[in-house]
Amino acid sequence: CALDFRARLFRLPVIRKDILQMTRRGGLVLLKWLLPEPAGEGDLEEMAASMAQFLNSLEDGYGKKSPVVLFPMPLDEEEWYATLSVEESKRLYRKMAEMIREEAKNVVLGFSISSSMIEKAPLLLPEECSLLEMTVPQATEGELGEQRWKALTGKLQKLSSIAKEKNL
Repeated sequence: CALDFRARLFRLPVIRKDILQMTRRGGLVLLKWLLPEPAGEGDLEEMAASMAQFLNSLEDGYGKKSPVVLFPMPLDEEEWYATLSVEESKRLYRKMAEMIREEAKNVVLGFSISSSMIEKAPLLLPEECSLLEMTVPQATEGELGEQRWKALTGKLQKLSSIAKEKNL
């Protein structure tokens, strides 16, 4: 489930209900948080507080919170934070992670990166994350299956190497 702060989808009771049902069935909840470009420092704090509040609300009637793997700021070329420098990107991730973890204790942080950016992953990988994920865009009409598979296999090997090196 991708949460887009701009659309305020995470406030919908339907998403909360689905997450709680998934947890009850023994499922693992993975959320990607698409972060809109903030208007200022206070805007970042408001977004992090809203996300933490949502994560804290993922509680059943007995007070048991749903465990969540959160991928804040999934990286691909289309997002504004993909244009940040390595230092700025890591600083932003760290800041958002700290603000969320302060309030929400049911979260494991992950790092999601597009397959097209996998070569940059070792540089951009934040220390605060526990999981590593690669997203793969849909195949284009002219793309050959065998060539695509060969390219993806190489990228998965790179991702696996990074994960082993960082113990993720």
